[in-house]
Amino acid sequence: MIESSEFNVKAATGQVPRESRTAEEASITILGASGDLTARKLLPALYLLWQEGYLSGQSPIIGVARREKTDESFRNEMFDAVSSHARTGPVTSDSWKEFAKRLFYRQMDLEDRRAYPAFGRELETIEKETGVEGKRVVYLATSPDLFVPCVEGLAEGGLIPGPEEACRLRVVIEKPFGRDLGSAHELSVQLARHLAESQIYRIDHYL
Repeated sequence: MIESSEFNVKAATGQVPRESRTAEEASITILGASGDLTARKLLPALYLLWQEGYLSGQSPIIGVARREKTDESFRNEMFDAVSSHARTGPVTSDSWKEFAKRLFYRQMDLEDRRAYPAFGRELETIEKETGVEGKRVVYLATSPDLFVPCVEGLAEGGLIPGPEEACRLRVVIEKPFGRDLGSAHELSVQLARHLAESQIYRIDHYL
């Protein structure tokens, strides 16, 4: 039996046998998906997790941003990004074809709370089509001033489960989390209006 801390070290260094790895299933939504963070860090990291057996090939990854794109154009952009920044070496066409079929893109103004209910319905459709309707991860790859509006939009769209199902959602928030102690506390207060603490994952730049 590998202790959790030892397992984490072994996983990070590639020492965990593939048969011991768990391919987790969840829909992954990236709000602010047209930015540099998504192209340089998030999609290459998700591709690596999938290749290494930690992310299910069923899990849909939905990029959301204001720019107009199709699923196909988003997939092509992300192929170029992953090819340039992934730590796995060259990306083969067969490997990418298998991974990219779970990539989707939806255009939305992240500041418009009225747009989130329609996006919620789109997300449910994608989840049903891919067979992944349990857990959700929402990654806020946005500027800090959009953290609260995005969470308010998720609440407006009915995308935040109640306390009894809180474990179904995790919202990932990038650094900087506030400018100082006071603003960080205020941000926590505003997020707590809609999210349980267990649903908030604060991260320092890297997935």
